[in-house]
Amino acid sequence: MTLAAEIKKFQEGMAGQIPDDVLSTFSRTTEELINSGIAEKALHSGDSIPHFSLPDAFGKQVRSEDLLKTSPLVINFYRGSW
Repeated sequence: MTLAAEIKKFQEGMAGQIPDDVLSTFSRTTEELINSGIAEKALHSGDSIPHFSLPDAFGKQVRSEDLLKTSPLVINFYRGSW
């Protein structure tokens, strides 16, 4: 399923659960995202990413290369207003 199809399915399922003004904002910004072409630049299953280093929960730098020596690496992205 394409990103556009997944988004449309999500929006249809949410339509009755959220206010019209919020749904309108979702629709507008989703359309902007699709039109930006960013989906064509996204990584796909099996693609490689560059090595990186990020701080862990304690502020210690952790390198992806080191993690990959002992196990597969799963990366989660959380979006929110913390």
